[in-house]
Amino acid sequence: MSNDLQLSVTPGGSGAEGLDALCQQIRVAVNAKYAVVVVLDGDHGSGYSVVGPVEAQALLPSILEQMAATLRSQLKEALK
Repeated sequence: MSNDLQLSVTPGGSGAEGLDALCQQIRVAVNAKYAVVVVLDGDHGSGYSVVGPVEAQALLPSILEQMAATLRSQLKEALK
């Protein structure tokens, strides 16, 4: 993994089929309604996959915003 991570990801990225399959495996393994996989600077680049019904996916933006706020707070404390 390099130290100069790209801050952008694309749906699936260059390994789209692999990410979709992995995301589906995770969803089934934990019996989840939906799952999300985000990869940064992997062997096949950066990307993400979301699998599950659209109704469940509609919650994702709010969940990601909550995660971002929590991470920012944690990083702010850790970098003091």
